[in-house]
Amino acid sequence: MAFKTLNLGLNIFIGVVFTISGIVKANDIVGFSQKIEEYLLLFSFQFSKSFLILLPYKLFIAIFITVLEYLLGIALLFYFCYSSTLKILILITIFFLLLTFYTAISKKMNCCGCFANMLYLTPWQSVLKNIIILIVLSLLYHQKKHLELNNNQMAGYMIAFSCILVLGIISYTIHYLPIVDLTSFRIGKNLASLTKYKPTNYTYTFRKNGKVIKSDKYPDGNGIEFLDVKIKDLSNNKPFRIWLEKTDCSKSILVGLKLLVIVNDPEHFIDKEIALTLHQIQTRLSKKTEQIFLCDINRVNELSDVIGMKFYCADKTLLREVIRAKVGFVLLKDGVVKAKWNYNSLANMLEKMTDFD
Repeated sequence: MAFKTLNLGLNIFIGVVFTISGIVKANDIVGFSQKIEEYLLLFSFQFSKSFLILLPYKLFIAIFITVLEYLLGIALLFYFCYSSTLKILILITIFFLLLTFYTAISKKMNCCGCFANMLYLTPWQSVLKNIIILIVLSLLYHQKKHLELNNNQMAGYMIAFSCILVLGIISYTIHYLPIVDLTSFRIGKNLASLTKYKPTNYTYTFRKNGKVIKSDKYPDGNGIEFLDVKIKDLSNNKPFRIWLEKTDCSKSILVGLKLLVIVNDPEHFIDKEIALTLHQIQTRLSKKTEQIFLCDINRVNELSDVIGMKFYCADKTLLREVIRAKVGFVLLKDGVVKAKWNYNSLANMLEKMTDFD
């Protein structure tokens, strides 16, 4: 009796961990694909440029991992194909263990992305988590010979239903936004506190006298060509910094009613139909609402020239954190996030805007 109780408890524990991990990733599949991109860029720098070949498929990789984790968790909870499920889970956990161990010793990443924004785990914490899971899985695999298992039809139906469910969630979050926003820029959040920062949170890249220089201090003086800015530790501190050329406009943007039009995918935005639509949005907004166009600092000149709009700029990682969309909208009222929309929800946004005047 004690053996069965222990086995059931451990089985539920591991099944729930993988199920939650999968469902959380499904809820923010775009954010998880961005984490996949970080890993691929890291490996291309550390090992081989061949990893860059996989970049266009980062979303498909994210979907595959998410669905696999979720379905394996459900299968474990229902003892479905129990032996095969345990074998696959052990192999996956060994892979994740090696992956997180490498990121921990290389100190190149701050968070593993195991549970998206729901639970922040450092690489070393992820290593410990994977070791514990691997031990429990090994114990369950050793115990399986003492269990009398019969795959039932209900378990098969549950797996099929779970597959449809997780794919439905993924499809929704890709075309719209996460069902549950777990970021620091969720609806109701006052961004005023996020404008506070320490200079060391940023690494500035600029060219001076023909030399490319990286510094923790903002470049000043003559003969400087500003190249890039990176947030050092976005996971612990997400400072909200917006520039118009060299002017910090972060605090002024948090005054009054502002509609931020955030362009995370310039190629998508350059589409003439989308650009024309965004031009026309301002005519549909009340006089109280100011439209602010935002993009990655490296694409400001390109987009301004092609589209003919004035673009503010910010760190690419920050903009991706603010909204999980190729082109998205964030409505701010005195610095408080009132609403967020994907471009695919444009009609709904225009309808709802009058509620905030």
